[in-house]
Amino acid sequence: MEKTIALMALALLCIIAPTTLSAQVGAAEPSRAGLDQVQASFIIADGVSAGLGAGLSEHLRLAVNLDLGRRVKSAGASLLVVYPKQFTVLTGIYGGVGLTYEFSPGAACLHLIGGGEFGKWFAEYEWMIAPRNYGKLRSGLRFGF
Repeated sequence: MEKTIALMALALLCIIAPTTLSAQVGAAEPSRAGLDQVQASFIIADGVSAGLGAGLSEHLRLAVNLDLGRRVKSAGASLLVVYPKQFTVLTGIYGGVGLTYEFSPGAACLHLIGGGEFGKWFAEYEWMIAPRNYGKLRSGLRFGF
């Protein structure tokens, strides 16, 4: 458990350090930063999800999700590194780390997330790190504004 926390702290540090530089660049170009996406999706075989996304820079995003599953209801926030260009048939791919709060046990845990987009459609997998050790697959539509 301590090794997992240490690895996640290192991963967060590696992501947050460039974020401060990107935030300074984003301040110089304010048209890129800000809330710009909304999504609605299904958690495969479990429930529904809704979320918002905010661009911090061209390659960094902040995402917030509310998941209403049959087993677990939770809210999560993720910092994502995005490759926003065409990648084979996908129009974008992303991955990142975040924190999820589960309402029923009243506990928070770290998660890893990765996904891809094909136009407005997306699919992503979120894995809760130990001690929770489970994953959820979301698929749905994401709209920009």
